[in-house]
Amino acid sequence: GNCKANRKREMMQSNNTEGRMVQATAPGGASFYAPMINYSAQPMHVPPLKGGSSISLRRRPQMKGATSTQPPLVSSNLSEKLLGDVTIGCGVTLTVTPFLTIVDKAIVQTAAGTHSLYASIAESSLNMVRNPVAFVRNPAFLLMWSVYAATYSTANSLKTIMEHKDFVSSKQKEDQKWFAISNEEKDKASTKQTNTLSILAGTTVVNSVASLIKDRAYAKMFGTTGAAPSVPFITMGLWATRDCMVVYSSFILPERTSEWIHEMYPSIALQDAKRAAQFTVPILTQFVAGPIQLLGLDFYNRPLTNLSLYEAATDRARFLARGFVSVVTARIARIAPGYGVGGVLNTQWRDGYRDYLIEKEMKGIMVDETKGQRETYRLVQHVAERHQHNDG
Repeated sequence: GNCKANRKREMMQSNNTEGRMVQATAPGGASFYAPMINYSAQPMHVPPLKGGSSISLRRRPQMKGATSTQPPLVSSNLSEKLLGDVTIGCGVTLTVTPFLTIVDKAIVQTAAGTHSLYASIAESSLNMVRNPVAFVRNPAFLLMWSVYAATYSTANSLKTIMEHKDFVSSKQKEDQKWFAISNEEKDKASTKQTNTLSILAGTTVVNSVASLIKDRAYAKMFGTTGAAPSVPFITMGLWATRDCMVVYSSFILPERTSEWIHEMYPSIALQDAKRAAQFTVPILTQFVAGPIQLLGLDFYNRPLTNLSLYEAATDRARFLARGFVSVVTARIARIAPGYGVGGVLNTQWRDGYRDYLIEKEMKGIMVDETKGQRETYRLVQHVAERHQHNDG
């Protein structure tokens, strides 16, 4: 028969440090604790027991004053996420590399004075159309693709690692019964700043090293015969500064800009603000990064060792003034697909892959949860039968 009213027996004692127990209550009033298998906020309904009685499971009430912050809904499979990051990074850059190769070659040839900007672009485009296989196998193409594939893969992977670290930390905090909200908010701000600096530093190092290798090869392949025998340190320093600006404006600043836009203008959706910032911020940066790259090329192509410091500086200033419009135009045309269109595609593909992993993991959890509910029902059935046996 049913359990006697107001009679309570504790059949099991929790040794679970996380306190993940559920309270089982029989219709007659008897209650006991059992290990919780289903962690959802909704009560778990167990089918009727033998004899017609039923048992409902609910989460043990949280202690007063305790707080809990749910971790973000992200996949916990780090290896699959990193594999997707590298694959997406390589795939996205492969779609924009042909245009980047043509424009970068044109910038170098224009700075060397061997071609005009438009003549170089027309010549390279014609070669690509006539023999696309040879164009793709050319070292100029492979070097360019390697730079952008390495940059995107590194930025994606570092973001994933930081995201995964925050996810694990959030789960640990969720399992704790007591922690201060004020300290949590400070930790979040500090962690976000640290993550941003880590992503920027790691991506900049990879991008700078790969870009310097590519730029040095381009300068030797398409530069002038009177160029310096080796790339000067000042040229490498200028190019490293350019790379740092490009990386920050392409992977870090758009996200912060979009958040600011959304806060200032709530009517603009955050995703729309992200797309707009991802496309415009890298382009605006080229008004500074473009002249820096051109100056670095000028130091390589024209050492000007026979001039005084003042004369050399004046000559280089005039050179920058003459080439400013063309190099900025070319850099914008180059950066728009490279970090504008490429950045938007990278974000969309990466978010889509994340959604796929979450959906896949949720399906697995549902299967495991069904098995867990069956095991819980078997345990509850066994405990209830012991109640009935003792009451008899």
